[in-house]
Amino acid sequence: LNMPIHQADWAHELESAGTQYVLNAISECEVKHLITKSTTMVYGAKPNMFIRHQENEELSPFHNQPFLREKASAEKQIMVFSQSHPKICITTLRFAGTLGPNLRTFWCSFWRQRYMPFIIGRDPLMQFVHLDDAIQAIILALIRREQGIFNIAGSKISLYSTLLKVANKIPVPMPSFLVEPIFTVSWMLQVSRISPGLLNFFKYPCIADTQRAENILGFQPKLSTVESLYNYLYSS
Repeated sequence: LNMPIHQADWAHELESAGTQYVLNAISECEVKHLITKSTTMVYGAKPNMFIRHQENEELSPFHNQPFLREKASAEKQIMVFSQSHPKICITTLRFAGTLGPNLRTFWCSFWRQRYMPFIIGRDPLMQFVHLDDAIQAIILALIRREQGIFNIAGSKISLYSTLLKVANKIPVPMPSFLVEPIFTVSWMLQVSRISPGLLNFFKYPCIADTQRAENILGFQPKLSTVESLYNYLYSS
């Protein structure tokens, strides 16, 4: 899944059950290297703005967000599989919000809107990666064949308000106490791209530490968060 959906059962079938089917097939074949894709959103958005999430952290439970709950569940399945199949090299790449032409993801869809929600009193730091840098990370993972989890993101982070200005979007200020009711109803009526379970990402930062990918894979992103967004909006 690349974005939240309303059908929680289908999300479970595709992510958790689908991952198990793939792992079962791999265990019966002579696969020597598996690269899996995940998202840094599995860390969750948290009030402490100075946290840079590292790969060994415990993932958030996401009780009210099937999209991320199933992502985290799939990662746990892969971890268990890796422990029981030590001869298979499994590389998991956790990508920050990936922006690029022809991608159909939550963040790509979100940044195509003209009017953007802005929670009064909140201006979280955000982190994205451009598709070109994401592809480079995958190529490095194929070449290096390193075991484990790696955060993949752009070279710098930026405030949400700065990104709105760069993208030439119109912010719609909303008081914090009204945000959840508004988006709960909007999500139920299927008129909003933002499910209530993702609202914390517009209140608090979710910033991943990419040091491990830089040191072990040799990953060096060419574009920052601001540059990734600008390139996506004005070059695609």
